[in-house]
Amino acid sequence: MRLIEDIVVIALATNACRPHALRQSIEQSGLFAQALKEGSAEYLLQAFIAQINQPFFGSSMTVSMEVNYHLTRTELKQVVWQKAVSSTYTAPFGEAFVAATRLQLANEGAARKNIEQAIQEMSQLRLE
Repeated sequence: MRLIEDIVVIALATNACRPHALRQSIEQSGLFAQALKEGSAEYLLQAFIAQINQPFFGSSMTVSMEVNYHLTRTELKQVVWQKAVSSTYTAPFGEAFVAATRLQLANEGAARKNIEQAIQEMSQLRLE
């Protein structure tokens, strides 16, 4: 598989999943040479958080999320991959004493796992 020069990444931002985290992860994966915030590129990746479940209280905080991804070849306006990716992460009590901190860690963990899974699946594509 050849290295695709650029990809534009559009992600719905929440406290759990920030667009720069997705762009940075894509660049670090080596799947694309550069992940742009805007501009023109060979591909456009859109990521939308479809669902996020967070606890109101608890000693361990488990967050689950589902993100819908759409990867489009911009020149042809052709969707080459789309998938709803689900992930879960639990921040145990020992990870942080303050519940709000555990919830933040659980949100970040679920987002991180989701991005990793999406990148793994996109790496299996034969992009040209």
